[in-house]
Amino acid sequence: MISNPRSVLSHVAVSLLLMTAAPVAAGAQVAPTWAEDLLEAWYAAYNAGDVDGVARLYSDDAVWSEGVRGRAAIKADLTARFAKTRFECSGDFDGFQEIAGSAVAWGHDTCTETPKSGGPSKTTESRWLAVYERQPDGKWLTVRDIAESLTP
Repeated sequence: MISNPRSVLSHVAVSLLLMTAAPVAAGAQVAPTWAEDLLEAWYAAYNAGDVDGVARLYSDDAVWSEGVRGRAAIKADLTARFAKTRFECSGDFDGFQEIAGSAVAWGHDTCTETPKSGGPSKTTESRWLAVYERQPDGKWLTVRDIAESLTP
């Protein structure tokens, strides 16, 4: 029996991220409506600089990149980011797998970052991987989110 299924799922998810160097072919599993809605809400909140809007899409103990764990830490990280930079990001799923109340998704995005203090904008491309869990109330939340920049 697996003693910590979330830990195992996180390790599997990170492994998938490392293996996905290119988008999955057109025949890949389609993300369900709840996942499409969550992704749309994430980009809308992130682009609006809405710390609370982004944070509410994560579980209380979610991991956001390396070293940022928990909704409060995620909010602190976002507050610092949004204080300095405006973001205009878009992206989509490249693959998706849902299994018994958990799901893993991987995808890509492009973000244009504009310093609020002035200066040139920078556009970056990245690949991301997210692990979701269905909550007791039926709502899906992100429990693990990691991205790897493709832009030097």
